[in-house]
Amino acid sequence: MNESTPATSVHRSEEQDGQLALQTGLQLTAGVRRTEQLGLGDRIAKLCVDRVDEMQLARRMPADLAAEIAQLDAFRLLVPREFNGLEMTPSQAASVLSDVARVNASASWCVMIGATTGSLCGRMVSAGAREVFAGSGPWGGTYAPMGRATAVPGGWELTGSWQWGSGSQNCEWLAGGAVCEDGVIRLCFLPASECEISENWDVLGLEGTGSHDWSCEAVVVPEERCIDIFGGEPTQGGPLYQFPLFGLLASGVAAVALGIGQASLAAFAESAARKSVGARGASLADRGTTQAEFARCSAAIGSAASYLHAVLESTWDSVAEGVAPTVGQRAEIRLAASHAVAETRAVVESLYTLSGGSAVRRDSPMRRHLADISVLTQHLMVGPSTFELVGRVGLGVRVNLAEL
Repeated sequence: MNESTPATSVHRSEEQDGQLALQTGLQLTAGVRRTEQLGLGDRIAKLCVDRVDEMQLARRMPADLAAEIAQLDAFRLLVPREFNGLEMTPSQAASVLSDVARVNASASWCVMIGATTGSLCGRMVSAGAREVFAGSGPWGGTYAPMGRATAVPGGWELTGSWQWGSGSQNCEWLAGGAVCEDGVIRLCFLPASECEISENWDVLGLEGTGSHDWSCEAVVVPEERCIDIFGGEPTQGGPLYQFPLFGLLASGVAAVALGIGQASLAAFAESAARKSVGARGASLADRGTTQAEFARCSAAIGSAASYLHAVLESTWDSVAEGVAPTVGQRAEIRLAASHAVAETRAVVESLYTLSGGSAVRRDSPMRRHLADISVLTQHLMVGPSTFELVGRVGLGVRVNLAEL
């Protein structure tokens, strides 16, 4: 062994560390709280990493995988501790979701839906919460008020048909948004056994989420299992349940997107080193244009992640001191989430284009990432209209606070 060997080893280690930091979008930012709980993301990811193709073909999360994830309390990220939940901060939960999305975006999406639906435990009266959230999940449903409910003694008779029932085939309980007879929009929880799931999730992207349509007909839902989405008050006193509901959902969607972006950076770096371009056999990674664009994409994902976590942390700190989220904070959560999704889509599209013809193959990770992010960006919580909403807040134009 000559004297240069140790120096060479150190140099290689530094190169690997730098490559990893860029591929993950510089995720280890000072704004992200790191606790022992965040190892949960890695544990969930290990369960999901080899199930991507299976989920894509089945167009759902397999029941055994959902059960294994539930055993890790993954669907209870945002359930109150009083109900044996983890009650993570929004930033912590977002980190878990991004960890999972880096290896399996559809699985992360299902965990996100289960977790954000679980957060509603903190807005439900105790009797209903103990009934609905007694198990380990997952829970699912659709916030959109596509149902109609008429008053009956002790509750509401619900009829409706909803789309985007992600993970519904593994759920014991589903929640459907409904316009009730008194004009109030409520989210009504009912046993999945009383619902009909239409297996019509035939899409390109996030295939494994099983986001089928679902419906129910004249199901009586007790009042204690209903939540006033816009006018109700939290039933739990922790800071998490003072967070705006739509902001919590939007940050979850953004966290999945950022994981897809980080996975795209890693997949591109691996393929660019192997892909030969030109007659001289140089790799795609050797091109200066490739290097510059990869660096820009890494910065875009890293800065978007930092912004999202910084906003979530700042709002959390205020709420933890007993200060309700301001209009500005509510707007900025939505802005940070939508910005993260928009930046991720731009990055994935750029890396897909740089990858050349090989990216169009069905087994290409870049093709899968592009398809997944294309579906994710269609979610209402992070769509283009969010920028208009936040812009109105910043410009002093009157807004409906319920939209935030």
